[in-house]
Amino acid sequence: MFEKKLFKILIFTSAFALLGILTIMYFFEASLVSISFLLSEDAKVGVYLVSGNLKNIEIKSNVLFFELCDSYDCISGVYFNPTNKTAERLEYAREANQEITIKSRFEYYYGSPEIIAYKFYFDKCGGYS
Repeated sequence: MFEKKLFKILIFTSAFALLGILTIMYFFEASLVSISFLLSEDAKVGVYLVSGNLKNIEIKSNVLFFELCDSYDCISGVYFNPTNKTAERLEYAREANQEITIKSRFEYYYGSPEIIAYKFYFDKCGGYS
């Protein structure tokens, strides 16, 4: 009898915890920072929005490697499992020297700063991939 109640409490607690985590993830807003800030000593590992122009796009083993540059600095980045449409839009943005915004996670990979892209925003009107 006691085990059944404990099991029900455990199930409901787990369900509400998962719901809480999903709610936080859905309503989380990343802050917009510059590439110069990410390369400074004040930068902390986290999720950020970063704007810049793409340089050196390359796809290897279903991983897209790129450099995102602003007027002062460049930072390396990766995007896993890109679709053909996303790769084409990124190549067009690079050729047109179009500024894009990337929602990404900032990390240090073997001591080198790098961003892991989650979502690309190609225009100010909300177009994304």
